[in-house]
Amino acid sequence: MGGVSKVFKKVVKVIVGAVKAVVSFVGDVVGFVLSPFGALDMPSVNNPEQEAQGVKVNKQGTNVAIPVIYGYRRVGGSIIFAETNGTSNKYLYIVYAICEGEIEGIKRILVNDVDLPLPTNKYAFNSTINVTEGRYKDRIQMQLFSGSEGQAQSSLANETPTWPIKQRKLPGVAYAVMRFEWKEIKTQDDANNNPFSGGIPKVEFDVLGKKVYDVRNHAGGATLSADYANLTKGYSFNPANCLLDYMLNPRYGAGFAKEEIDADSFKVAANKFEQTVNYSNSQSGRALTLNAVLDTRSKVIDNTKILLAGSRGIMPFVQGRYKLKVEDGGNPTDITSATVSVAYDVTKSNIIGGIKLNGETKTSKYNQVLVNYIDPDLNFSSQQVVFNRSGDQTADDEEVLTGEFTFNTLTNKAIAYDMAQMIYDKSRSQRQINFKGSQELMDVEIGDIIRVTDTILNFNQKTFRVVGLKLNADATVDMDAVEHDATLYPFTTGEQVETPPSLYLPDEFTIIPYVRPLPVNPIGVVPPNDPDEDSAGEGPNNELPPSWDRPINGINLFTNKSPYAYGYTLDNLWYGDQNAGLGMRAQTGGTPWYEISGPNYAFNGEPYYYLRLQLNQPEDRLVNFLREENWFNRKGTSTYYVQWTTEYNVRGNVNGASFSESRGFWGFYDAHVDIRASKFFRYKWVKRLNGEEFEFPDDSDLGQVYSYYDPIAGKTKNEKTITAFVNHVNQNISSFITPAANANSVITSHSLGA
Repeated sequence: MGGVSKVFKKVVKVIVGAVKAVVSFVGDVVGFVLSPFGALDMPSVNNPEQEAQGVKVNKQGTNVAIPVIYGYRRVGGSIIFAETNGTSNKYLYIVYAICEGEIEGIKRILVNDVDLPLPTNKYAFNSTINVTEGRYKDRIQMQLFSGSEGQAQSSLANETPTWPIKQRKLPGVAYAVMRFEWKEIKTQDDANNNPFSGGIPKVEFDVLGKKVYDVRNHAGGATLSADYANLTKGYSFNPANCLLDYMLNPRYGAGFAKEEIDADSFKVAANKFEQTVNYSNSQSGRALTLNAVLDTRSKVIDNTKILLAGSRGIMPFVQGRYKLKVEDGGNPTDITSATVSVAYDVTKSNIIGGIKLNGETKTSKYNQVLVNYIDPDLNFSSQQVVFNRSGDQTADDEEVLTGEFTFNTLTNKAIAYDMAQMIYDKSRSQRQINFKGSQELMDVEIGDIIRVTDTILNFNQKTFRVVGLKLNADATVDMDAVEHDATLYPFTTGEQVETPPSLYLPDEFTIIPYVRPLPVNPIGVVPPNDPDEDSAGEGPNNELPPSWDRPINGINLFTNKSPYAYGYTLDNLWYGDQNAGLGMRAQTGGTPWYEISGPNYAFNGEPYYYLRLQLNQPEDRLVNFLREENWFNRKGTSTYYVQWTTEYNVRGNVNGASFSESRGFWGFYDAHVDIRASKFFRYKWVKRLNGEEFEFPDDSDLGQVYSYYDPIAGKTKNEKTITAFVNHVNQNISSFITPAANANSVITSHSLGA
């Protein structure tokens, strides 16, 4: 398959011109990935049941393709070796090549449609297994291999005359060696239990498939942390993980380098697929799973079609990397959300020559949709779900408009039914537009959602999903898009809500040259310093409009070393009115609210400590402050609000001077507020220009993921931000600070990223 992989990669490279190459690859060569957002084009399947049964048939020969199994599927092994041995040739040895390795395991084995005794979890690899019960009791021995690169040679196969003559470890191939024993038939039971039925026994394997990298563990960034061979792999039926494996694998897949994959986009998709959702049949489960058997004789691009269709995905080629985008409501991270993230607002100033509008056609409009899927509860046979809606056929003049689609990667009936409903609803409500756009639309990607305003078509910010782009030599863009309605997709709840696109303004300090401001009126008409006026004349307006150095999505780079922090307990504490600055005061009669307990100087058993943060200057020189918000709730309630804020001035010199502040976290309690149990810290970057303040979330990268509980969101988060680190320390203080018995400070230092 290596040659096919090279051809696949050359499709882009041979097209003349960089712009034309990108457009042709996205629009033509991978045209199939556009249709899932429109009419859903997939590899044709003439007979779904025949294909489903075909993968379970035992094949013979040494030139038979070895399949790739993702997830959980049943296959028949390919017979690559058969030989007899023993007295009167009573033993028949068969070697079945199962699939590409390394696999997770084998869950079930059927011989001539009869189950062998089931293992507790899965069959053991490498060791010899004796069948000691059931129909084939004492008639079968077997040895299974996972397909690792360094697997040993089969000791069971070595019992034959010819197998041990050469080294036959079959690296990278999951296979089974089975020894069938023939015994003299004296009774009817002997005949019934005889595994020999006039030929080589038919054997089927229920396989826990190929181990793949779980991209949800990706630390972040466009590029994976390691090459394919060095990624940690495990069992998965997540569509994004399986597709990524096929894109990277150099033996049976496309063989792309990690630098050609946008890892973050695959991670977002993988997290969406793992969300627990409610299916239309009231059951719940993962949003989407993938269980596939790929024929390695097929073209790489055809197998990619199969995986993408089963992933409800599109894979545009953007700036030298393949991105995975999921067809859903349009939310960046939540497959159940109807809140749509808009990439661009298209108005008449962006449209050159008008818009062409096409409604649904008879070839793509259905009043009945059939979806074929594989049902593992019915012997992995091809089954079918049907979706229609009462009255629609009548509206179509009683003409039956049927669309039939086969997804051999789907094994969940509920998901197949929801897929049928999605296709049905989209086919009846999606209009298509195409137009020539101005150069601003070059920033839009295939799969993005735009809003279109056009008075002639009566569009007022109508949402469309981009399904085709063509860059022209005159810096214009030919754009194709289909109408988008978030409520048509499975699992989305509520009405569609749109988040407007970000506004990108140039940086007045680094991009726009300083221009002498012009007076309001021409000097020739209104001379300056008119003696008849009260004013001495208008001076130059040196104020510049506020803007950003970069899009308002946070700063994640620091110019010097990583931040660090340490904490310590205090040797001495005051209480009562003398320390009102800490919010401590006396009750009526002078009795203090707090008591210092024990030599460790703690409030109610909680140590008082400072957390000292030293952060280096962010790369954005126009950031003025790091704002700390202190959140808490009223005791006995779940409502949180900001009690106070603290601002750290981060304006340093051009070399990135560092700053540091000390903050105290203490554990005190009163009748209204429980700070130690509920305090939460949130950090934001602040930029001030011309009297205006701009605030955006902390998106710092401290080099290590920190886990903390966000009481406002009501869930645990794992992030690399300052917010994550400070709350992680506050919620796990015993791991960082150890008070000494003599009340002197014991400092536990911690380097971020270490």
